[in-house]
Amino acid sequence: MHTKESWFFLLLFYFIMLQPILDILTTFSLYINLNITVGIIVRMLFMIVSLAYIFFFSKESPYKKQIIIYLVLVIITLSTSFIGNIFFKPTFNLLLEAQWSAKIFYYIVMFCSLFLVLSVQKSYHRIKVQLLKAIYAALLIVIGTVFVAIITGSSNNTYEWVKSGYKGWFYSGNELGAILAVTLPLVFLYTVIKTNNIKDYKYWFGPLLLAVTGMIIGTKVGLFAVIGCLLVMLISVSIHWMTHIKKEGIQNKYYKVFLFSISLSIVFTIIAPFTPSITNLSVSMPIPDKDKIVQEQDKERHLEQNENSIEEESTEDKRKLPAWLDSSIVNKILSSRHFYVTRQYYQFEDANIFQKIFGMGYAGNYTSTRKTIEMDYLDAFFSFGVVGFLLISAPLALIFIIFIKAMLFSVKQVLDIKNILMGTSIILGSSIALIAGHIWFSPAVSLYYSIAICLLFFNLKHYGEKFTKKPA
Repeated sequence: MHTKESWFFLLLFYFIMLQPILDILTTFSLYINLNITVGIIVRMLFMIVSLAYIFFFSKESPYKKQIIIYLVLVIITLSTSFIGNIFFKPTFNLLLEAQWSAKIFYYIVMFCSLFLVLSVQKSYHRIKVQLLKAIYAALLIVIGTVFVAIITGSSNNTYEWVKSGYKGWFYSGNELGAILAVTLPLVFLYTVIKTNNIKDYKYWFGPLLLAVTGMIIGTKVGLFAVIGCLLVMLISVSIHWMTHIKKEGIQNKYYKVFLFSISLSIVFTIIAPFTPSITNLSVSMPIPDKDKIVQEQDKERHLEQNENSIEEESTEDKRKLPAWLDSSIVNKILSSRHFYVTRQYYQFEDANIFQKIFGMGYAGNYTSTRKTIEMDYLDAFFSFGVVGFLLISAPLALIFIIFIKAMLFSVKQVLDIKNILMGTSIILGSSIALIAGHIWFSPAVSLYYSIAICLLFFNLKHYGEKFTKKPA
């Protein structure tokens, strides 16, 4: 790594390992009521450094022009949305709107900087392993702090009532669950790469403890992500080993990986029934008062339209929850977020053309009660409109297109276990973004998500130029 850009990769390496420390410091900052936390300050400073790298130091990257054009379009769109909503929103909170835009912009900047730094590196495999090593180290810090917090009795509870779970010294259980879900496949990937003989069993303690930590948190995100990742790991390793056993027999690398995967799964299966994630499955959360929520959105709509009294509203004009949203099954899956979807959907329906194109900003056109949906795709769509949503979705669309294109040339190579694990990280992150949020709008998670997308892109690219064409 002897390029002029190597300084940024070195900075990125240590920044990744610093993530859990920043999250813990953020928790302490919030407990002493600081509006600007340590995590925000450090991440915003790194974002500025990343922007400097993108515009001034990534000269060797063949993708610099395309990335800068994309980034400028994002800046213009977010700025237009921000300025326009000063005039169009019934309630505009400058600090909240700025923080909301900064969170999504951080995700875009991290993706762009990672994309450029990976595109100029000559020894891609070594750089990939270094990135995965940094993630592995960061997650060991997460695991260690969670267990120390539980043992010392200083852990925060994931839930305030009804359900159980522990989140260590971290502030958000959902955010911590999302971090573990996105990084678990990448930790498995690093473990697979480092496993060459039986003596390498030590690397497997990381994935095992990470999986158990995901169950201790007590969220559905952690539960389904861990189970899904373990199943993908077992199936893909089994197939990969069986397809190579005739060539290399018992000495095959994946024979050891298969044995360790089975051992890990057995230990996990023994421990899992005693964790909060399993016990929480039998707990039913009370269904929120949907009539109150619908009445509240009606009241806000009438206040905005300066109507004289709510009683004048006709029966035909009353808005009801869509039937598919008003069900106990959907409530169980989405934890009642569907009521907030309905609220912002009606606000968007009533919005002017500018807000349909560039969005309604943070939490929509609220007048008093502000609440985001916590489903990233919908939050991005309602907050930044059609144009903003398309630009924010571009990294995900890019990897989907590249994956389909690569599949047309070589299914066997594309479905290599390394690509499967990277893809699993992206799928888990994208699924969580859809159902539970805390991916795109969470700086603590979006960095890992961006790494997974960029690694898979360049992993496919390095199979051969037939998969992707170099930009002109």
